[in-house]
Formats: sequence, C-alpha cells, structure tokens
Amino acid sequence: LAERKIKAMSEAIHDGMIMIDGKARVMYWNHAAEALFGVPAAEALGKDMHALVAPAEYLEGAKSGLESFVETGRGPVLDRVSELMARRADGALFPVEVGVAGFQVDRDWYAVGIVRDITERKRAEAAVRESEQRLETALTASNTGLWDWYPQEGKDFHNDQWYRQLGYERSDLDPDADHLMTLMHPDDAAAFLGGMEKYADRAANDYKNEFRMKAADGSWKWILSLGRIIERDEAGQPTRIVGVHLDMTERKTAEDKIGRHLEDLERFNKLAISREEKMIQLKEEINLLLREAGREARYRIV
Repeated sequence: LAERKIKAMSEAIHDGMIMIDGKARVMYWNHAAEALFGVPAAEALGKDMHALVAPAEYLEGAKSGLESFVETGRGPVLDRVSELMARRADGALFPVEVGVAGFQVDRDWYAVGIVRDITERKRAEAAVRESEQRLETALTASNTGLWDWYPQEGKDFHNDQWYRQLGYERSDLDPDADHLMTLMHPDDAAAFLGGMEKYADRAANDYKNEFRMKAADGSWKWILSLGRIIERDEAGQPTRIVGVHLDMTERKTAEDKIGRHLEDLERFNKLAISREEKMIQLKEEINLLLREAGREARYRIV
C-alpha cells in the first residue's frame, strides 16, 4: 500500500522524477519525465540516464561523478539544487533545475532526482536583465544618478552614474557613510532636514528637493533630487527612500545669468526713465520762464 501511495504521488507531481542505480540505469521514470524529455517510461527503463538526457559535454563529468557516488555515496550534484542543461529526445537542449538525493540499500547506492524545466524562468530573467541594461544605458546617457537612502541608519547606496555625476570614483568615498548629508552644502543641509519633517505624514510619499553637493574638484553642483518613501517605521518616519539625482548645475548657472541680465536691464530702464523725467521737468521749467518773459513756449510736452 505504501509503495502504491508513493508511486501515485510521484505520478501526480508536475516535475520529472527519475531514479537510477549505481550504473546510471533508469529504475523509475514518471509521467512528467516522459513529457519533459519526450521519452516513454517503457523506453527509458534500464537505459543509461546520462545517455538519454545529458548533453555530450556533460558525459565525461557525469561518468566521473557516478564513480565517486558508487564508492562513497557522494557526488558533485548530490544534496543540492543545480541548474544544468538537458537534452530532449529530438536533440533540443533546454535549461533544467535538478535536485538529487542519494540513498543506500544494503551495499548499493541509488539516486533520485527531481527535474524541473526552467525555460520560461530563464527567459523572464533574461528579459529582466535586458530591461535593466537598457534602463542603465538610458540613465547613464541622461546623466541620472540612482540612490537608495536609509536616513535613520545614516547610509545610502548609489549607481555608478551618481558617482560620475559628482566626479568621484567609488573608492573615493566611504561605502558606509551617508554621502547625501556629508557632501551637501551646509547652507542647504539645515533646510533639507527641516523639510523632511513633513514626510512624517503618511500621505506624503513623493518629494522634490534642490540643493548643492560638493564635487570631487571642490566645486558645488546643484542637484535636483526626486524621491519616493517606500518604507516607514511604526511612528511613520521614513526609513528607506529611493530616487534619482539630476545635475542641474548648468541650468542654475543659466538661470543666474538670466537673472543678472534682467537686473541689469531693470537698472538701465530705471536710469532711462529717470533721465527722461528730468528732461521733461527741465523743458517745463524753460517753457515757464519763456511765458513769464512774454515769449512763446519752446518745447511741446507730450
């Protein structure tokens, strides 16, 4: 009865289950293994498992590992989960996750393996990596620094572009330091920390700040910081904030130049208006003197 239950359970699982003896001969091959490798159980039983499903480049290592397993009950893939390539009956290779355990009956060693097709997972992982690479390329091209800040611990983490933005190499700065606060301009730090108080409100999760940070060459860079609070403590205080830093030094410099230019124009305009007003006043005084002398006014005042 127990044997029938075990067999029924092994046939019900979606992963391939295979048992081999010390010579790699297949002793058990469930329905999922049939579907996975395209080999019927009747055809697999008694055959060398490695010859059935292992790619050619694995055969030599499998033989060596099997010899060790027969002698000691140990092997390179035993008692662990490994990611390997497997071969179907039509010769197609695909990635699998394999968990193998050994057991001994009398003096003979046997191995049971659970095999799972991870093709879709690998595709998803590859898609994520490709997406991350594209994002990193885009962020690098746009000079965008990524940061992950833990304000209560006084630690933050950054991508390479964050360092390049300020002219640093990773090795230039203490990896455990709070770079945001140690590099921020003293005149901006107090206002920044004071402004953080409003984020104790759980409804306020997004924030925007502008401040100066000290670059590697000693200059001050204007930074636009956009962030989102993603973790809070029980009191509602932010414990983790992630976001981006954008170098807006050139924009600030341009704005300062425009501001100074507008101030110059305003001063010039005031001087010109004042001069015009004085000329009008002078002409009015001359006209008044001429009328008092019984003469016709010289200037027409508009």
